[in-house]
Formats: sequence, C-alpha cells, structure tokens
Amino acid sequence: MSRKNNVILSIFVALAFALSFCGSRITRNQETLPEPDRIVFHCNGEAYFSDREYIRAMGEGNSRNESMAHRMADLDASANLAKAIENYLDKIQAHKDAVQMKRGSQAVEWEEGSHTRTELSMTLSNVATICSESHMEGDVNYVRKIVEIPVATILNQDL
Repeated sequence: MSRKNNVILSIFVALAFALSFCGSRITRNQETLPEPDRIVFHCNGEAYFSDREYIRAMGEGNSRNESMAHRMADLDASANLAKAIENYLDKIQAHKDAVQMKRGSQAVEWEEGSHTRTELSMTLSNVATICSESHMEGDVNYVRKIVEIPVATILNQDL
C-alpha cells in the first residue's frame, strides 16, 4: 500500500510542478506594456477633426513590435472611421425622418440617396491616411494614424 501511495504522491508532485510552469508562462505572455512618460503626437488638433468635406478618425496602437503597432493603429482607425460614418448616416436618417414627419405623408426626394446600415459592411474605398506618427519609448513603439474619407463618397454610396 505504501508503494501505491508513493506513486500517487509522485504523480501529484509532477502534476503540480508542470502546472506551476504553465502558470508562469501565462503570466509572462500577459505582461502589460509600460505607459509612456509623455509622448507628444503632432497628429493632433482641429486640423484632424471631421468637417463638412471629410469624415476623419484616429487610431492608436502600441507594441514592442513596430509592424504590430502599425497594424493595431490601422485597425483602430478603421473601426473608429466606421463608427463615425455610422453616426453621420444616423444623423442624415434622423434629419430625413424629421422632415418627413413635418411634411406628413408626402414623399421626400433626397439627393443623397437612401442610406442603410448595410453600407457599413461594405469595403471602404477612397480612405486616405493623412497623418501617421510613431514614437519609441523604451522598447515599446507607439503609433498614431489619422484617416479620412470624403463625405461625397458616402453620399454617392461609393463605399
């Protein structure tokens, strides 16, 4: 019986030992990136806000790998641009609804055409990166990108 207990104890110790290494690997992979003391980006200010001609969005990414930081900034900028376009289309729809309510049951003609949320699932074309910056703080790359799309593209449904 003591031999059986020794085998069970050996298996338990080996399992505990193996699990302790797995836990330490997870901790190392999940370590957080250090925050920068203060990075000044020049892609900032009113010149990069949306206006009547362009819808603009900013994306940021940070990683120890420079290309990964750029990819993260691209994805963040694209997601933020999609949100900005959705908000813009919601405002157009709200305005259209308000005009229709005011006029009663009369049909309202719109130069912009009809806009639906399904347009947002389409691939965005005519998107330009108007500013891209990267800074390195320690061993971490910080990237900021500003992208824009012409309002005319959205209104003409060339998304």
